[in-house]
Amino acid sequence: MLGPRTGRFDSSLKKDFTERCYSARVAAVGGFILLIGFLAFIWGCRELFVFESSYDPIALSKVNPSASCFIAAITSLFINRYFGKKWSLFVAINGGLAGMVAISAGSDHFEPYAAAVVGLIAAIVYRTFSVLLVRLRIDDPLDVVAVHFVGGSWGLIAVAIFHKTKGILYAWQTESAASILGYQLLGLVAITVWTAVLSGLMFGILRCFGILRVCEEVQEKEFAHPANEFMEIKKENEETVDITFNASPEKICQKDTYFAGDKASDFHL
Repeated sequence: MLGPRTGRFDSSLKKDFTERCYSARVAAVGGFILLIGFLAFIWGCRELFVFESSYDPIALSKVNPSASCFIAAITSLFINRYFGKKWSLFVAINGGLAGMVAISAGSDHFEPYAAAVVGLIAAIVYRTFSVLLVRLRIDDPLDVVAVHFVGGSWGLIAVAIFHKTKGILYAWQTESAASILGYQLLGLVAITVWTAVLSGLMFGILRCFGILRVCEEVQEKEFAHPANEFMEIKKENEETVDITFNASPEKICQKDTYFAGDKASDFHL
């Protein structure tokens, strides 16, 4: 319906497209806000509907999301380092979000060890589908499909496996173990169809009015060929940094500040 952004799969670009278009600081703040929102959502939903029981689901709903998020973030980071040959803050943020999405379906029905396993597998499926989409030349700017759809799908299946009383690992000899997997898969299909239909209608209407994406001129200028591109960074000492820009004269920055330790020095442009 939309197609990739201009320059997304252009091999002639000198710098990784993702690093061109995103701010690490903004991404970190956004990821932090999302994680806090997920925790509040999971805790709030569970505490409103919890009654007396033989275990403490409120405690589990607090411990398990944190464990899944941490394991998923670290695992994603090391997977990207091993296969992609570099550390990536964006991958760590999305990995943590994938772990949080995956644990949402059954956070108070998992043992803590199971929450860690759910986060581990969430990181693996997230990175797998993220790379697969790029290989298929499908442009997903924020890895939404890999994080939310794939991570959430795994979370629904994980409930059928790791549920502490009805899961396949705990009640494999009963008919309920198989039936809960069927119910979870049926729910996955229902959620997918519901989301696809409503999203298709909404984005289709926006496309008909020509307001689904920015114009080609903006894409070409800001995405494929940004105004300010770092070409070379040379650190002479702890207080002086020489930076070479590939930029048009009218758009080059006048001055900025570089912090080295506790000291601040000016950019030499």
